[in-house]
Amino acid sequence: MKNLENLLINHVYGENHPEIALSYNNYGALFIAIGNLKKAEEFMQKSLTIRLKICGENFDDTANSFSNLSLLYHKMNRNQEARLFAFLGYRTFFNLHRSNHLMTKKLYDHFLSLNN
Repeated sequence: MKNLENLLINHVYGENHPEIALSYNNYGALFIAIGNLKKAEEFMQKSLTIRLKICGENFDDTANSFSNLSLLYHKMNRNQEARLFAFLGYRTFFNLHRSNHLMTKKLYDHFLSLNN
């Protein structure tokens, strides 16, 4: 995977590109599926870092990164971090789409479930 990552970053897109952020997010999801949560965290954090840098906080993809990290941290029993990222995702979706958006509702429910 390192060779593919280096090829994409160094020869195709550059380090700070939305496609690289998406790839890192997808790697994170893959590592969750196979049970390597530490590696999933590494890739999801890389994705979030790029998205914050190129898109800022008020962007759908960034909100999705917040949401994904919340779900990952919940799975890792790191509930304080899960609550933080659930709130950040909810706030971002709410600011962008208000309460009508499906992800706004899902993240609100997820955030509430983490506080019980």
